[in-house]
Amino acid sequence: MFLAGILPGLLQAAAFFAWVWYDARRRNFPVEPTRPLRERLVITARALPALLVPVVVLVGIYGGSLR
Repeated sequence: MFLAGILPGLLQAAAFFAWVWYDARRRNFPVEPTRPLRERLVITARALPALLVPVVVLVGIYGGSLR
């Protein structure tokens, strides 16, 4: 059951990506300039606690209790 959801999920993600890319080009959305690597690393480090929330939840669900 788990593997049966991977391919449709990847296809849906690819279709969504393609549509957003096409629509952004069509409407001529502004593009942000690229940031230096050091600034990107600082931003990522500040966001790390929020990015780890899914990991904590999945470990809590699948890891269970240690008692």
